[in-house]
Parts: sequence; structure tokens; C-alpha cells
Amino acid sequence: MQPMNIDTLVHVVAIWILPLVIAIVFHEIAHGWVASALGDPTARRLNRLSLNPVEHVDPVGTLLVPLGLAIAHLPVFGWAKPVPVVAGQLRNPRRDMVIVALAGPAMNLLLAGLLGAALVLGLRLNKRLKTLRDSHDSFAVAVRELNAAAQRAEQGLADLRAATDEAVETLADRIEKGRELAAKLERLIVVAPREVKEAPDPRHESQEKRLGMLLAAAREGRGRPELRPESRPELRPAALSTPVRPRANPEDDLFVDPPLRMSLGGRP
Repeated sequence: MQPMNIDTLVHVVAIWILPLVIAIVFHEIAHGWVASALGDPTARRLNRLSLNPVEHVDPVGTLLVPLGLAIAHLPVFGWAKPVPVVAGQLRNPRRDMVIVALAGPAMNLLLAGLLGAALVLGLRLNKRLKTLRDSHDSFAVAVRELNAAAQRAEQGLADLRAATDEAVETLADRIEKGRELAAKLERLIVVAPREVKEAPDPRHESQEKRLGMLLAAAREGRGRPELRPESRPELRPAALSTPVRPRANPEDDLFVDPPLRMSLGGRP
């Protein structure tokens, strides 16, 4: 058998001894009260109808025996001092003694019923408390999950805000670069026609060069008389026998090529 400590002793007294004392006290009060109601005032005169346990406790049957049985882990039972009943003072001694004897067990049954109802009520209350506790735990879990979701949402918003700021900066940079590129294109559009107008046309240069050569050859022929037919006698008879075909003027070559047509920008 394990040694008895203070916690075990308190448990035994609260679970076994105290209910036993209450049951014994009410048992004896029931005997005395029924006897007094049936005409025997003995219990009333001896103060046995009192709720004070001292008036009913038997040191051996109420304290020692139940305590020893409880410590030994055996079924607990006990008894109290019997209530004195004078059968001659009852109205119907034979019948009333039976009623007085049954009053004690009836009180015990009544106490058992009340205790059972209290246990049922306690079980229902415990069930409701357990449901309430589970609901509280579920609510606490839901609150924790909600807090976690709120933290995740806040972190997501922070990430989205950072990504948005970065995208805005990138877009602003690209817009600025696009503006610079558009400005460059506008400058090129303004400058390009001028360069096209100022740029010389190679075909025009070649035609001018050819015209200059023809003019130079014509001037050279005019400046050298020995090249003329009348200044060369050896060529004169032949010239007389055959009709002399007039020599083409070098300046006539200027009109051999088709006329030039100038267009805007210096191009033919």
C-alpha cells in the first residue's frame, strides 16, 4: 500500500468521508423527524433533529471505520448514534415503527437521487463547458490564423508596393528615354531635307564637267588658225573638187545630249 500524503488524505475526506457524514446525519434526522411527526417527541427533546453533525456522529462508526476503509481502498460504510424512539408514544406502534424505520433509507434514496441529478447536471454543464472551451480554442486558432493571414497580406502589399514603385521608376526612365529619342528624331527630320538639298548630285556634276570640256575644246579650236581648212593649201584642191562639208561647230555638241530638266533638290 502506498504511503498516505496530504493530497491523498484531502481527496479521501472530500470524496468519501464528507458525503458519508452528510448521509448519516440526514438519515438519523429522518428517523427522528418521522417519529416526532407520529407522536414520539423523544428525538426532539434530545436535540437529535439538529443539522449539527456532532449530535449524530459516532466516533467509531462515523470516523474511524470509514477512514480506515477509504485508506485501504475498500468499500466505505459507517453508522451514527441511533435516534431514540419510544414505541409506546406512537399513535400506532406497529405501523409507525415500520414507517420510522423506513424513513432513514428513504432519506438516503432521496439524497442519492439529488446527487444523481446533480451529477447529471454537472456532466451536462461540463459538456457545455467543454464545448465552450473547444469553441474558445477554435476561436483562438481562428484568430491566430487571421493574424497570420493579415501579416501575409501586409507583407504581400508591401512587396506589391515595392514592385509597383520599381515598375513606376522603370516606366519613367523609359518614358524619358523615349522623349529623348523623339527629340533626336525631330532634329533629324528637320536637318535631313537641308542636307539632301545641299548634297551635290553626281549626275549633275558629270554633265557640268562634260559641258566644261566641250566649251574648252571649242575655245581651243578658235584660238589655233592652222587647224582651219583655208589656212592649209594642200587641202584646198580637194576642197575645191569636192564640196566642202562645213565642219561641225564644237559648240553644236552641246546640244547632242538631251536637254537637262532640273527638279527640286538639284535632281534631274
